[in-house]
Formats: sequence, structure tokens, C-alpha cells
Amino acid sequence: MPRTAIPVVSGEGQAPSKFVSSRTLENCFLESALGRPALYGGPGYTLRKNLNTQPLRGMRLFGDVLLVVAGNSLFTVTEGGAETNQGTILGASRVVISDNGLQAMIVAEDDGVSYVWDGSTLALITDTDFFAASSVDFLDQYMITSVKDSSRFQVSALADAEDWSALDVATAETRPDKLTRVYVDGRDLLLMGTRTIESQYNAGDADFPFARAQLFFDLGIMGRDCVATVDNTVGFLASDGTVRLIRGGTPVVISTPAIANIIASWTDPGTATAFSYSLRNHQFWVLRHDDGCVIWDASAPSEEAWHVRKSYGSETWNVGFCVAAWGRVILGSAITGKIYTLDADTHAEDGEPLVRRVVTEPLGPGSYFTLNEVELLIEPGVGILAGQGSDPEVWMQLSRNGGKTWGARMTRRIGERGDYERRIVWGGGFGQFRPEGGVVAFGVSDPVPFVIKGAQADYTVDA
Repeated sequence: MPRTAIPVVSGEGQAPSKFVSSRTLENCFLESALGRPALYGGPGYTLRKNLNTQPLRGMRLFGDVLLVVAGNSLFTVTEGGAETNQGTILGASRVVISDNGLQAMIVAEDDGVSYVWDGSTLALITDTDFFAASSVDFLDQYMITSVKDSSRFQVSALADAEDWSALDVATAETRPDKLTRVYVDGRDLLLMGTRTIESQYNAGDADFPFARAQLFFDLGIMGRDCVATVDNTVGFLASDGTVRLIRGGTPVVISTPAIANIIASWTDPGTATAFSYSLRNHQFWVLRHDDGCVIWDASAPSEEAWHVRKSYGSETWNVGFCVAAWGRVILGSAITGKIYTLDADTHAEDGEPLVRRVVTEPLGPGSYFTLNEVELLIEPGVGILAGQGSDPEVWMQLSRNGGKTWGARMTRRIGERGDYERRIVWGGGFGQFRPEGGVVAFGVSDPVPFVIKGAQADYTVDA
């Protein structure tokens, strides 16, 4: 029969039951140029600096240097890679860092202490009016903290992160609950609790500068670090397990059922970390957990915007931090003390394979069929000049039961550099498939560009 398109160019769509869908988009994303959708391999990264102190606990650009908390130390790292140990930061868990341009404030929640770095000296905040904090952000020359294990937030003196008053404290007023995170969005202060979120603004009152605004959501944030700004708005993992984006004062759900199911499968999703990065006109929002990692692309169609990210030999991405610095996207390891540079033209992760993998929707006519041939429309002739990837390969696997089990990998050469006429075809006949069972997986592990425009199948309908 005539060739039929295999539904391969789409976003993450794995259902709780593979009987329904095992569609997966791993380490690649969808891009539509001039109405021509295609899959591109996700960017790799190269090593920029190894602090040899682990784990990383926080990163922030401060002026022209990178502030990095690793182990029990604060490091400054220059663009050229020079590192200086600036002092001790107690605790073991992730820290929150904000700054007012002159001072950076570091909150180490698990140890109940906070610090100020002024560019030359690291000091513990010893003001007796300062309440132990769980998070910090900055707005209109005020440092603002969530008071640990309470529904309150505290405001510093103007432009001074070391000067605090016990009177400059307020409570989330609409429906007070435990305040998990303070987060600034433009001119709005978001008070993000376990069950509710409300906003305040700088009203300029002499007694206390902030006052309640109109925004109120009857749902909270899943965990302190489950929030990040992307494409000039705020995305967060809500207390109901959905990922939401604040648009027009409304918490719009952007997670699909497939993504919500992935997140629900994680052990304690509230320990996940959100961050974002921009790369070649794409705005990516990342939710990373020890059990997995999902990424949303603000530039993609809503149903195709999600993909999953995995490092080699892991079920999750081994990246836990991200900042924009020195005109580049700088990443921090979630495991070691390494700092990386993200690069769309790099197709490995610090020398480790970056495996791009796509699992399709079921193919076939809706009845029993015999699969005769498969052709993958992948960009050929992309081999590098020497070494691994000079003669790259793509592999295909077939499943007859909806993706529960897979056959052996069948490899084909993509083509050495310049071999632009190569066709990637698997033929010879593959036998009979059930109506809902025929699923195809394609993958590349060589460090070469990965671009797929589609796939086609030739099959015969069985009587």
C-alpha cells in the first residue's frame, strides 16, 4: 500500500498505561519554522569549572562574578574561571540567593541562618530583630524574607540587608497559611504558601511599605524551589500537582496529563527545583527532581511543548542550577561541584553521551497489519570530522505491545559529513502487529546534530 506517515513529530505524551500511549520525547524538542514542524536534539554542555567541592547548593550572578555555594563554602568565580573561597556557609541543603546590586543575601534555611556578601566580606546576619528565614527576594531596595515555619514575611531597611526591625513584619492576610516562598514578579511580591498564593505591592506607607493587592489563588506551591520566571511570567508547581503559569492574574494550567502523571510518580514532588533558560529564541522552563526532569518550551504549541531530559545512565537531568552570565547560559551540577556552559552546537554532556530518543504513537490502520518497511526522515551527512560521530548511526526498535517490551536495536548509518543524499530505511519485513501494539522508537547517541522531519511506514492490512 502507499507509504503512510508515522506520528513522530510531537511532544511528550506518555500515558499512565502504555496500552493508551507510550509516546516519549527525550532530550529533544519540537520547533516549527514556516509551518514545518521538526524535532531537534536538546543542547549539550561543556565543562567550564570544577570547584572540587560538592554538592553545589546555589548560584547567582552578582555584578560580573558568579556566586556559588558549594559544600560549606561561598565561592566567587570570574568569567575567566578564577575561583576564590570567600568563607563558610553552614547547612547542607539548597540555598536561596538574592541581591540589591550592592549586597547579596544568602538564606541557608536548614541551618536557620542567613548571610550577606558585599563584594569583599561574607558576614552572618546577627541583628537580633532578624527572624530566621526560609527564602529571600528583592524589590524596591528592600530585601524581603519568608519567616521560617510561619505565615509571616519580613522586610529589611532600605538598601541594607544587614539592618532589620522586628516591627517590619507582616502576615499573608487573605487566608494565612504556612509561607513557603517569597517571590518577586515585576513590581508584585508573591507570597506563596502551602495552600494559597496572594500578592502585595509597595504602597509606600511609612509604618510598613507593603500592602495587599488583588491577586489571590486558592492553591499553593508544592515546594519552596518549584518556581521560576520564564518568558516574563511566573511558572510554578502548584499544590494540586499541576504546573501553572500566571497569565493575566490567573494561574493557567500548562501541564498536560502526561506531564502531571510523570510528576505524580516522583517521590515527594515538592523537593523538585525549577529554573529556566533562553536559547536561540526558545524559552525553556525546567522542573528537575531526583526521579526525573520535564521541560516546557514557551515557544511551542501547547500540546507539543513538553519533553523530558535525562543524562546518560540516569532517569533525570544531572543539572540543578542555571543562571545567565557573560552572555551565556551557565549550568551547575546537581551532584558534583562542576559548572558548565550550555551550547546548542554541543551534542554531549561534558563528554558523556547525550542520547536523543523518540517513541511514536501506535502506527497502522487500526486493524491487524504487517509492517514491511520504515523510513526515517532524519538529517543525513552530519558526521563530525574525526572520532566518535564521524560515521554516526541511528537506531530503531519495534514494540508489538504498545511499548511494554522492545525488540533489538537495528542501526543504520546517518552518513559521514557531506553524505547528504543518504536515505535511512529499514526493510525486509517485520511481521504482523496488533491494531494498537505497533510502536516505533528511534534514537541517536553519537555527538552529532539531530533533526527529524518525520517518518514513513509501508504496511499491508491483514485480512
